[in-house]
Amino acid sequence: MRRIRMVTQLLFGLSIGVMFLSLRRFWHMEQLQTRFCSKRQKKRAFSGVASILARQAGKDVEADFLEKGRFRPVYVCTVKAFLSMPRLLKHEVAVRRGDVVELPVGAIVVFFSHRWLDGAKADEEGPHPDRADNYKLQAMKHSIEHNFPHATHLWVDYLCVPQLPENATDQLFSINSLPYIVRQCAEFVVLHGASGITNKKGEDEASYLVYSSRGWCRLECLSALTPFEEEEREIKKWRLNMDTRTLEQPELFVGDDLSAFNPFSEAAVFFDCNDKYKIALMVYNLAKKLPHDSGIAKSAASYFPNDLRKKFKKTGSI
Repeated sequence: MRRIRMVTQLLFGLSIGVMFLSLRRFWHMEQLQTRFCSKRQKKRAFSGVASILARQAGKDVEADFLEKGRFRPVYVCTVKAFLSMPRLLKHEVAVRRGDVVELPVGAIVVFFSHRWLDGAKADEEGPHPDRADNYKLQAMKHSIEHNFPHATHLWVDYLCVPQLPENATDQLFSINSLPYIVRQCAEFVVLHGASGITNKKGEDEASYLVYSSRGWCRLECLSALTPFEEEEREIKKWRLNMDTRTLEQPELFVGDDLSAFNPFSEAAVFFDCNDKYKIALMVYNLAKKLPHDSGIAKSAASYFPNDLRKKFKKTGSI
């Protein structure tokens, strides 16, 4: 009887210990997921198609990655369809309507780079990057009609990149094709203004200050700044004030210091912690094309898969 009691107490003690360790581990993982990317999340960032893209990007270091970096057809919206839109349409809807098509030969494309407005009211199909009164859409329409009447097509992420969860693979392909997409455009336009929607810091969500802190916006700018081949035209870069509807060539695009466009700096904001891992090798290849070292390639390497990161630390390249 005494022996049974001792065994029972021992088992009870062990169960309490296991429960305590499990709770402690659960709490620890919650903290990791709150403050950092968990190991599982980092691993997930290189699973499946992300791994294929990353490896392919690594193989193309010695080749012209920007030329071969199209993993999916480039989709653009016709100017005619865009000017008649009552609301900025989701990619899948615009494709079904025939408003968004594969890039035709000889197209003159305007690339609109913008910051999605956090706090903007979502429509019935989910998050939407514009205000309910079509603040951005109206500014872009005005710019197309008055500043770029020669344009035949335009590119905006919400219109031209898959948005639905079931199309996540195609979305990732499009993201890793960004340098190639920008390269096909004649004009690169940054949207900024005073939307009246503020973040927790009291900053306007459409301001250039907030725009320039967004990781995706930095990546688009970096893609626009990548040197073109001598036989190709250079993309023209502008800033469009959505309130005054004025177009200006920003001084920020002039000069050799590109650190302000580093999507991996501490100041760059990505709301999904996996995003930096997904674009690391693509940005590394992009940075290698730049005429001046801004530390972008080195910072991108810190988000490589383990084997490539070790090789980079040892040799300084992949």
